Amino acid sequence: MDKAVSNYLEHELRRYKAIKQRQALEDRRQLDRFTAKDMTVLERYRRGQYRKHVIEAIEETYEGVDDLDRQLIDLYYFDNSSVINGDGVADKLHISRRDFYNRKRKILDRLGKCLGVKS
Repeated sequence: MDKAVSNYLEHELRRYKAIKQRQALEDRRQLDRFTAKDMTVLERYRRGQYRKHVIEAIEETYEGVDDLDRQLIDLYYFDNSSVINGDGVADKLHISRRDFYNRKRKILDRLGKCLGVKS
């Protein structure tokens, strides 16, 4: 997988909780109408659609992996309370460093497919 694609996918995984909260706020707002003058509303709507797409892809990826991979995602990407590197996650999950990176690559490949990103 290309390094830029991998970085993008990891960025989206790390932002998951924040974009999910943001989307929930946007969903509560009603978009009454679109006018040519009000492009900010249209742009907000477009960004909202993109966020929904990313959220769905991450959730589909999360649901489609095994429990160990879910724990890896939780620890490495979703748990913002502690900054932990790959070696720390591997130690916590009692897996080898190589297994950690293989699993991470598999998760990113799966997410890339869900998002339609070319690897």
